[in-house]
Amino acid sequence: MRQPSTEAPALDLSTIRIFTVTEANAMVPRMELAAADLNHFQEEYLNAREHREELTREYGRSIMEADHPYHQDWHTCNDQESRAQGQIYKIMKQLRAEGIQVKDTRIGLMDLHALRGNSIVNLCWKAGEKEVSHWHPLEGGITKRQPIHREEFFGE
Repeated sequence: MRQPSTEAPALDLSTIRIFTVTEANAMVPRMELAAADLNHFQEEYLNAREHREELTREYGRSIMEADHPYHQDWHTCNDQESRAQGQIYKIMKQLRAEGIQVKDTRIGLMDLHALRGNSIVNLCWKAGEKEVSHWHPLEGGITKRQPIHREEFFGE
């Protein structure tokens, strides 16, 4: 029986975008707008889901029947939830197509691949930061964030 690999999966360099720090910083306005939109739609999604769940708890499964007096409210919440979720997926898909990885929608945490020395790493940006000023190893995440020293990065 084969043992599972403990190594991080290899990246297909033909399918990922590598950013310089300067290019990543040029994306900050785009990421800031996307983070605000993601936060808005996540809030809308959570509010609709909470209200729908409250209605379901109060009235049970009968609220799903068209003749229930509060069925339209329940249905509206369901529609709002679906619409907000669709907007979140759409924004995340657009960002992925631009080479931006959304790591946490609540705090607007996003990563962009970069070349540091001979290694691919993630440039790390969080909503509210004026520029991309941190990086971390691919397997490290936000807990391994370190300040950027531009001379260590390709293209700087």
